[in-house]
Amino acid sequence: MLSKRESQLIELLLEEENFQPASFFSEKLNVSNKTIYQDIQKLGQFLNRFELKIEKKPRIGIYLIGTSTKKNDAKIFITSKEAMSTEVKYSSNYRRVYLFANLIFKTDKKRYEYFEKKFFVSIATLRKDYEEIIKYCRLAGIRITSNHVIDTQKTPEELIQRTFVNYFEKNIGVGNEKCQYHFVFDQAMVQFVDDFVKNFYQQSKQQPTNYIVHSLKLSLLTLIGRVKHGYHSQTNKNPLFVEIKKMELYMVALDFSNGVKDELNCSFTINDLYFICSLFMGHGVRPFVNLATHSQQIMETTKQFIQDMSILVEKDLEQDGQLLQSLFAHIEPMIYRLQMGITIKNPLKEDIIRQYSTMYTLTTYCIPKLEKAMGIRVTDDEITFLTIHFQLAFEKIVNTKHVFLICPTGLGTSQLLFQRIRHSSPSTVVYEVIDVQKLQDYNLDSVDLIISTVKLENEYQTPIIYVRPLPTKEEIALINRHLLTLNQQDNTFLPSIAPDKTILKKYLKDGWMFLNQDFDSRESVLSFITEKYKEEQLVKDNFLEVVLQREKLGATGLSSGVAIPHANPKYVVKTKISIITLKNKITWGDVDVRVVLFLAIAEEDMIQVKNMIALLYDVFVSPERIKSIASKETRNEIINEIIGKRK
Repeated sequence: MLSKRESQLIELLLEEENFQPASFFSEKLNVSNKTIYQDIQKLGQFLNRFELKIEKKPRIGIYLIGTSTKKNDAKIFITSKEAMSTEVKYSSNYRRVYLFANLIFKTDKKRYEYFEKKFFVSIATLRKDYEEIIKYCRLAGIRITSNHVIDTQKTPEELIQRTFVNYFEKNIGVGNEKCQYHFVFDQAMVQFVDDFVKNFYQQSKQQPTNYIVHSLKLSLLTLIGRVKHGYHSQTNKNPLFVEIKKMELYMVALDFSNGVKDELNCSFTINDLYFICSLFMGHGVRPFVNLATHSQQIMETTKQFIQDMSILVEKDLEQDGQLLQSLFAHIEPMIYRLQMGITIKNPLKEDIIRQYSTMYTLTTYCIPKLEKAMGIRVTDDEITFLTIHFQLAFEKIVNTKHVFLICPTGLGTSQLLFQRIRHSSPSTVVYEVIDVQKLQDYNLDSVDLIISTVKLENEYQTPIIYVRPLPTKEEIALINRHLLTLNQQDNTFLPSIAPDKTILKKYLKDGWMFLNQDFDSRESVLSFITEKYKEEQLVKDNFLEVVLQREKLGATGLSSGVAIPHANPKYVVKTKISIITLKNKITWGDVDVRVVLFLAIAEEDMIQVKNMIALLYDVFVSPERIKSIASKETRNEIINEIIGKRK
């Protein structure tokens, strides 16, 4: 281990750009010239590790020879407060971690001869080290080729990163003040991650253990290291109802991502962001702000938002402290984003609208009060983020069941099954349609039931019910009985009443339908329909302006081929829904649509029609149903398509 004086001498040598006499160093260190020369003799072995050498020229002086990169490496080691002792740094454990890092972080793999000189060990020892690493990787499930290269095509990226983190922890350890990462990771990376994690925990006032802090840092460094070399996280394999729990942390992940891009010139993919959310969630990170130091106006607006949603969902959400924290943590920066004209995209936007249509709808109709209070216009992407917070809070109160619907590949069949079963089930059941070929890739720990139209080859611990592609009443009754049984086992209550279609049918019959219309733009459609509403005095005079403002924030067209424009309920005098089918597709935002579902809902009707709106969303997010609706020639045919023909 270097003495304090030896470390100081190296620091002085690193600072000098020209030869200096021994007296220059002896004066600064308050020792004799003889002592300086003795120290130089001792430093040779240490400097060799960094490919540096001290050159001595008679009557000229002493100079440290080496590249600027190598000198910087030595400086980092010397100046790091957490630098390891020489004994630890050149131990077999450290050496193996370094070799593992070379395996996954380096594009130009070093040869045995390089490590032989670096660690002062034989090639035979290095081969044994690699054999031990390869064995560890294979036991973890990583595919290794015959020439000791990780097969990234057959090995999930998350598994590679997790295995390295586990190996690091096993050999070096984390959770103590001496733990450091400079020997594996770039100094700038280490500094950025250290600052980010430290600042986040300070601001949030969370007090995790040392182990959690260091484990999170190591995981983030490993991710950045892999991404820098072109390795990104793969497509997510979790059900949506698992993913939305992580999406609470999406803004924290986005903040981290932006910092990495600015400071380290490294860009993440959407799947990388999902993985970062997983890392944050796994390490106990929670969206948090110090409520006492923030805007009272924003706080009161957030509380009012929660109160309004409590009325609509008919559950008391106001007692949920975590909801207030996480919602405020999103809303405050959201306000500043929107005021500055900065928009963000929710990668799960359409999935959330489709799968959590009721909560999305209710959130949409509570937004206007927030917009008015804060002087902003909230985009649909932001609304779906807010929906996540309310859905998670709701599921903590109501015993929600999660069900997979399995169909052979084919969107039409899948959507028919989805609509038939969902409309006959309790509103507290969350369904997700899964391709039978991909079922084995999913983690089923949170899935309560699998409903399948085909015989499944593998065995699963999750209960399975087999049904026809168009389930009979008996099969649907069997499903509901099973869900009720699950709930009785939990000693909780699950309402068994399916959503009532009576109100939907009434509004459809009273509503307007304009079939096979010839419009060439979104604006012409909206001008036409809003003028009809104004003629009947169903809306206020500035209704068209409000609708167009909403469209500018984020077009209401969906990839299924439908547009669902809507406006602030306070501008609606009387509730009325309208459906317009088009001769030809028109561009609506960034999608083409053939059907327009126009929703004008008065404030006084929101509670009564909330489930009706959710039912409409369920139908109109299906491309097959949109295609069918667009082809109908009479209003009765459309009503039957939406509600379902009588049996």
